Amino acid sequence: MFLLFFAFWAIGGIGGFFQGIEAIIGIIGLPLIVWYAGAYITGGLVFRAFFVKRVHEKLLRRIHIKFPDSEYFLVAPRFPKQITWRFIQTLSVFVLFASTVAYAVPSSGPRNPTTEIMPFLTAGFVAIFAVMPLVVLLWIYEDSGVRRYDKEKDSVSRVGTLFEQFLFGSGTVSAFLRLLASLNAPIAETIGWAIAVLILFPPICLALTVIFHREGQINLVKKIIAVASKSGFRQRSIRLD
Repeated sequence: MFLLFFAFWAIGGIGGFFQGIEAIIGIIGLPLIVWYAGAYITGGLVFRAFFVKRVHEKLLRRIHIKFPDSEYFLVAPRFPKQITWRFIQTLSVFVLFASTVAYAVPSSGPRNPTTEIMPFLTAGFVAIFAVMPLVVLLWIYEDSGVRRYDKEKDSVSRVGTLFEQFLFGSGTVSAFLRLLASLNAPIAETIGWAIAVLILFPPICLALTVIFHREGQINLVKKIIAVASKSGFRQRSIRLD
């Protein structure tokens, strides 16, 4: 990320310096604002709807879709010791949606790294702005101590477990490899494009994940705990490692 900033500066001088700042604000600042603002505005509303009133279960029953018999409760809040797994989730959302959309969008000519870069970037950053706020809500609920008890399986899980299974079951790596295989370019050019993607975007996803957890996560968790307390949400003293 900072290499990109210095590249703007080195190439464009003072003008490049300001372009670098604008790039960092656009790539890092704006997504963080959307994540935090979205969670702050909708976190309590979604919590009441899904975990207190359980509106989604009533809607599913109306359309005759069976939902597992379960209940939600609150344990002591706990923050992750490491955010490696959450960084992987952020990167996976970017790569999965970018690869899937770029592969699905019809090309006017032979597919190659040059023609596919814009669909790839556009879909990836749309996912950062539109899909990641949903993932962020799951992080907040998990850290707040929200757990799900499956009565049929007699098991307790974090609220984000089903989403994680869906995300990684969709095959982020497979989607990326499928896109690479569809490119009509020399193998050296294709490998170079893949390496460039893996060099540029993981640092951006890591920075987004780290900054959000350091600057915004704890305040949002406190807000959810306060909402749960006011709603009379059930609490239990168990620990899920």
